[in-house]
Amino acid sequence: SFSSWDDKDTVLLSVSGTEMATKRSTLRICDNSVLSRQFDDDVWTKQTNISHKSILEWTYEDVISWMKGIDDISEDITKNFEENKVAGNQLLALGKDGLQDLGVTQKGLLYFLLKEIKKLEEMDECPVTFIEHSPYCFGKIVDYLRLKAA
Repeated sequence: SFSSWDDKDTVLLSVSGTEMATKRSTLRICDNSVLSRQFDDDVWTKQTNISHKSILEWTYEDVISWMKGIDDISEDITKNFEENKVAGNQLLALGKDGLQDLGVTQKGLLYFLLKEIKKLEEMDECPVTFIEHSPYCFGKIVDYLRLKAA
């Protein structure tokens, strides 16, 4: 049962939108596999240190970095966020009017950004590792690894 698992070893996964949980040690059973490398202690520690920084703790530089990673956001809009030093907690508080005040005037982009901010907020509530794979196939891989571990 999950309650007996070590929280540091338990991993929440989003496999193409399907949520799964397993032990990180299970995913590392086959040496030199992609999963073993991804969930290796050194790599995992680096990933979790970066990804577990709460959006509420983001500086305006973190917000700008996030914005630069999103296609279709112009440099002018990014510059407005930078000039106003919009930090993570402020980003989460922005609504339609706030985004318009920061220069987001195109309707499509406005609603797209609102959606992206909502995704950030949801990710902040529960850190999940994303895996782009068929949930059925990935489930079979995890089942195989669990059997191999037993």
